[in-house]
Order: sequence, then C-alpha cells, then structure tokens
Amino acid sequence: MARKKRKRPDHSIAVRAALIGGFVLAVLFGGIVWIDEWVVALTPRFAGNIQVALMLLVTWLAAGAVVRAVVSLDQATPWWEVWLAGAAAVAIGATLFLAAILLFPSLQVQSRWQDTAAWVGAMWMFFLGLGLVFSLMAVINARIRNRTLGNMLEVGLLLVVIFLILKLA
Repeated sequence: MARKKRKRPDHSIAVRAALIGGFVLAVLFGGIVWIDEWVVALTPRFAGNIQVALMLLVTWLAAGAVVRAVVSLDQATPWWEVWLAGAAAVAIGATLFLAAILLFPSLQVQSRWQDTAAWVGAMWMFFLGLGLVFSLMAVINARIRNRTLGNMLEVGLLLVVIFLILKLA
C-alpha cells in the first residue's frame, strides 16, 4: 500500500493574496475618504459615523476575501498562515492608507484625518486588531465543516473580544 504524499503548502499564495488585498483595501479606504465631501453634504451630523461604518465593512470584506482566496487556492496552507495572511492584508492596507494621508496632506478632505502621530499609530493598531479578529472569523468559516461548531466558535470569539474591550477600556 503506497503512502499518499501530502501536498506542501505554497507560501507565495498567502503572500501575494495579502499584498493584493492590502492594496485593494488602501484604495477602498481612499475612496471612502474621497466621497466624504458628498456624505457631509447629505448628512452632516452622521458623516463621521457613516465613514467609520464603511471602513469597518471594507476591512471585514478584505480580510475575508484574502482568507477565502488562500484557502481555495491552496488547501495545504496551515490555518495560522491563512489567518496571518488576512491580518497582513489589513495591516498593509491601513499602512498604505495612513502613509498616503501623512505624505500627501492634499488628499485629505477634512482635517480630522491628520491630527497627531499618536492618532495614526492608534488607528493602525485598531485596524491590525480588527484584521486579526476578522481573519480568525473567516478562517473559522472556511476551515470548520461543522456549522454548529463554527457558529459557537465565532460567538465565543466575539464574546472574548467584547470582554477584552470592556475590560481594557
């Protein structure tokens, strides 16, 4: 009986997916900032909230897309590498977006995007944390076949995140 060889993971798939996802996320962030002028004209009271909601949505979509792309292209990739690829895409996207705002102040629509360097660091850390959580949720969805167990793990992850936010705040 011949032993079946296990396929070795192709690490370049995760790296390329993270890079592409990061660039797409940075462009989407730029688009959200670009439409800020119209959002302020429509609803000046809720413009900041709408912008944050759109940024959270595209962050979730980008992290999930990178995870699903890596899993579908290479089944042999370990779960932790898939998780880090999704988080790296968010980190790359946030880094490129924040670097563009700092290097090209003419790109910003409102002055609230460039207050201090500490704000930029805090925003980067916030998006990195979001990337880790969103990527782990996508890995749970992609790798766990039992839907009940997957949903329980996702709810547990969300409860842990909420507990940590409330405890640390």
